Amino acid sequence: MSMPDFDGISTSAISDVLREGGLAHRALNAQLASATPGLRLCGPAYCVRGESALGAPAVDTTSSIRFEMYRRFLPGSVLLIGSGGYDEAAIFGEIMAHSLAAHGCGGAVVDGGIRNSASFAAMGFPVYARFRTPVSAAGRWRLVEIDEPLYMPGQTTAQIVVNPGDWLVGDCDGIVVVPAEHVEDVARDARRLMATLQAHRQGLAGGDDPEKVVRGMNRFGHVRRYARGFFA
Repeated sequence: MSMPDFDGISTSAISDVLREGGLAHRALNAQLASATPGLRLCGPAYCVRGESALGAPAVDTTSSIRFEMYRRFLPGSVLLIGSGGYDEAAIFGEIMAHSLAAHGCGGAVVDGGIRNSASFAAMGFPVYARFRTPVSAAGRWRLVEIDEPLYMPGQTTAQIVVNPGDWLVGDCDGIVVVPAEHVEDVARDARRLMATLQAHRQGLAGGDDPEKVVRGMNRFGHVRRYARGFFA
């Protein structure tokens, strides 16, 4: 399978195409906001899950899991961290970002806290996260699983299941999740939608009647059906 081309395609267009194709709930929660404005994120998800270390056995497995994460990381992937709802300290920071960038990581989406966030933009490393804090999660939170499906907070539904290899696309509006089996079709359909919208923008800018433009706009006639149900 060839790599999908999402270059220059907005998350809004992707979200609209997914909705019209029967996959309405594919946007991550807006609390997962960009810490690196102006940097776009795009790539297949590499899923990592962690949890609070409070009350956990004293044996430290985090280091070994983290080293295994680096060994198994596929260049071009985007790190996706599920935190188990942990909200006390930063679970992602500068050292981890540098290590992942050296392995070809295309960015990170962190359902939790980050720190040293000024360094991400300087690296050109896009990061989305729930909050920022100077507090380290060392001894407070631990990695427990890699390369398995994650339940992430959704924008129009409580949770979205993200499977390893599903594509994450993030821009200034947020992040959408494109199922791996549909990435090429979604990219083509969204690119065509972008072209249609651009043509209508030009018409409106040139003084065309807005009602005529809107009524004559067939934005989604080309969109394939990716799922049977509208709210999949």
